[in-house]
Amino acid sequence: MRLLISRAVLWGTMRPRCRYFSVSQNNRNDRKGLVLGVYEREKEDDSLHLTETAAGFDRLLSGRLTELLKISGPGLKKGKSRIFYGLHEDFPCIAVVGLGRTSLGVCGTEYWDTCKENIRTAIAGSCRVLQDHSLTHIEVDGCNDSQSAAEGAVLGLFTYDDLKTKKKTRVTTKLHGSGCVSGWEKGVLYGEGQNLARYLMEAPANHVTPSVFADTITNRLVPYADHVTVHKRYWGEEG
Repeated sequence: MRLLISRAVLWGTMRPRCRYFSVSQNNRNDRKGLVLGVYEREKEDDSLHLTETAAGFDRLLSGRLTELLKISGPGLKKGKSRIFYGLHEDFPCIAVVGLGRTSLGVCGTEYWDTCKENIRTAIAGSCRVLQDHSLTHIEVDGCNDSQSAAEGAVLGLFTYDDLKTKKKTRVTTKLHGSGCVSGWEKGVLYGEGQNLARYLMEAPANHVTPSVFADTITNRLVPYADHVTVHKRYWGEEG
């Protein structure tokens, strides 16, 4: 089967401008975690370089986070995380993850933004770590690039376990601290689109038949498209 989409208005759910906010929730029935970022030191004698959100959280704790990072081991390398417990009553489990160096730019070989890729990889890994702690909600540091952080969170928490008896803990994510909400929403949209493709790819062929494939795509696109047309195989062959 083939699909024709006349016009998908994917940006309809996006907000045109950035606005900034802070998150505060008091629902203690949920096990909540927090992911914060820290940059790798350019030189050995450089001071600890937290992201803006992580630095604000550290001030809230009167410098306790910085103190623990210093005494708990060497500086965090790119993608490596460290878990702290009991630092804040709203977040029983906090993951601090290394984002690499801030001086990195576009990779001349791969033609991608290394800083953005580091954020995606780091956030994805730390979200999986917190998921393994059976947390049901994770708030994520935007790491000065809310879109990349959202992409990493959504992609990192994806798992295909429809056919498994024991399933992974379902986790919701949200931007924490100051950050661009529209960038976060855009990243979530991108991540969910990639996860849909991964779902269809990883599902067994006897479960995702051509009809199921077409129905799945149609149901996902209906909210964003004026019209979705499904054609039989022969339609494409005749064209």
